Amino acid sequence: MEVPPNSLSPNIDRGQNLEIASLITASLCVASLVFRLLGRGPIVRNLGIDDLFILIATMSTVVSTVFNVKQVAAGGGRHQYYLSVSQLIESTKYSTFSEVLVLWITALTKISICIFVMRIPNSQRLKNFLLVVIAYLAVVNIVVIVVFLTQCRPIDALWNPIVQTQATCLPKNVELGLS
Repeated sequence: MEVPPNSLSPNIDRGQNLEIASLITASLCVASLVFRLLGRGPIVRNLGIDDLFILIATMSTVVSTVFNVKQVAAGGGRHQYYLSVSQLIESTKYSTFSEVLVLWITALTKISICIFVMRIPNSQRLKNFLLVVIAYLAVVNIVVIVVFLTQCRPIDALWNPIVQTQATCLPKNVELGLS
C-alpha cells in the first residue's frame, strides 16, 4: 500500500464503534421481535404474514451483524491505507455482503409495515394503494440487488482490487443512476 497523504488522520481503529452499534441495534431488533411475537402470538393469538416478514428481516439483521463483526475483525474501521491487501479484501467482502442484506432487510421491514396497516380495518382504496407500494418495493429492491450483485464479472471484483483489474463491470453512471 502506498503511504497515506498528510491530510489523512492517523491510524485510528474505529471498528469497535461499528461493532458496538451493530450489536446494540441487532439486540434491540431481536428484543422487539420477541416482545412482538409474545404479545401477538400466545396472548392475542393474532400472528400474521407481517410477523413472518419482520421475523425474516430480523434474522437477516443478525446475519448482517455477523458480517459487520467479521468486517471489523478483518480491519474494517481503519483507513484503507493502513490495511494490508488481504485485510482490505476481507473487510470489503464482508461489507459488501452486509450492504446487500441491508437492502433486503429494509424492503422486508417496509413490506411488513404495509401488511400490518392492511390488517387494520380501513378503506379498500388504502389497501389497494398499499398493495401497489408492496409490489413497487419488491420489484425495485429485487432489481437493485440483482444489479448490485451482477455489476461486475467475476463477482469478487466487487471487493477484490486485484480481480477488478481484469473484471468486466458496469459503468459507474449506470450504478449511480439505479441508486
